[in-house]
Order: sequence, then C-alpha cells, then structure tokens
Amino acid sequence: MATMSKAQAKKTSAAALSHPVSTWMWELMDKSKESSVEDTKKDRDEVFGTEVGVGEDWSHLNKRRQRAREEKVMRDVKWMKKLQSARELTA
Repeated sequence: MATMSKAQAKKTSAAALSHPVSTWMWELMDKSKESSVEDTKKDRDEVFGTEVGVGEDWSHLNKRRQRAREEKVMRDVKWMKKLQSARELTA
C-alpha cells in the first residue's frame, strides 16, 4: 500500500469492499434426528461380512489395490460362511 499511488489504493480498497462475503451460521442438531441416524447404522451392520470389509468404500485406493481388496474381502466372506456353517453343525 505504501508504494501505491492514492488512486490505486482507493481502487483496490473499494474493490475489496464491494465483493459479497458469505457467512455460515451454526445450526443446532435435533436429538430425535440423531437417533434415526443410529438406527440406519444398525441396519447397515446387519449385512453379512461387515467385519471383514463388506460395504466399505475403497475409492481412495488405486485400481490395482481396489481389485486386490475386493478379492480379499470375497475370500474372507467365503471363509466366514464356511466357519458359520461348521459352527451350526457342531451346535
């Protein structure tokens, strides 16, 4: 600002003030809505194989690692099904 002429300083300060400023207000969250979010989480947990990664988002991985992760999860799900069936036979 010290090296600018008075006219340039006036233009830049007026231009900076003329731009709209967006603000965001905090909103309180309703507790009743929060319980419905927990219910949907419980519904998601009922999917067989969530312990080994079924339904997880692997998009942050590159394609090669995504394919490998999906194969590993499928392998683990097959193992869990075999294990569950063996437990049912012995029980």
